[in-house]
Amino acid sequence: MQSGARGLYQYALLNLSILHADFGCFPEAITAMQETIATARENHDMPCLNYSLSWLHQFGRKHPEEMTGIQKRGVLGSEKEALLFLKTKAKETNMWTLLSVGCQAWVYTEIFLACDACSSPVEDVLQSQCKSAHMVSLG
Repeated sequence: MQSGARGLYQYALLNLSILHADFGCFPEAITAMQETIATARENHDMPCLNYSLSWLHQFGRKHPEEMTGIQKRGVLGSEKEALLFLKTKAKETNMWTLLSVGCQAWVYTEIFLACDACSSPVEDVLQSQCKSAHMVSLG
C-alpha cells in the first residue's frame, strides 16, 4: 500500500463494513468495523473513530444477537460507557451531529432502563433531549 493511502485505509474498511451489513453479512461487517476502529485509533483519526463506534453501537441496538462476541470481550464496555465516550469525543472534536445522536441514544437508553426499573430520571432525560434538539438546530 502506498504511504499516502495508509491514512485513508480506515475509510475503505468503514465502507466495506457498511457494505457487508447492507447485504446481511453481519459477522463480516463486525470484523471489518473492528479493524476500522483499530486503524482509526492507530492513525489518530477521531472523526472516523467516533463514527465507527457510533455505527457499531447503533448496529448493536438493531442486531443484539450479533454482538454477543464483542460484548463478552468488552470492546465497547457497557452501553452507558460507550455513549459517554462517544458524547465526550464528539464534543471534543466539534462533531455536533454525532453529539446529538449520542444524546438521543442516551435519552432512549435512560427511558428504556427507567421503564424496566420502574423509576424515571425524567429531569435528566428531558434536559438531554433539549440539548440534543438544540444541537441539531445549530448544525
